[in-house]
Amino acid sequence: MRLTIEQTTTEQGAPAAEMDQLHRWGWSVGLTRLESAPDQERWVVSCIRGDRHIYAEGTVRSEAWALALEKAREADHADNYDQSPAR
Repeated sequence: MRLTIEQTTTEQGAPAAEMDQLHRWGWSVGLTRLESAPDQERWVVSCIRGDRHIYAEGTVRSEAWALALEKAREADHADNYDQSPAR
């Protein structure tokens, strides 16, 4: 398996909106492309914020980004729930 790491920046288009949103929510973000054959690749978005880690994997880049956003929303919801006063 060949490992290729792709840097994602705002100049590269589509993923920039998702990456910017994750940054606004306080996540540090990375993108990795794993390629085992010319037409067989996996994309992994990794996010870190404090002691929280998110790994979102997809067969296409957009799938991985969408899953990372979904998981970040869930983590934020859990954080807000955990900090709400007991009733």
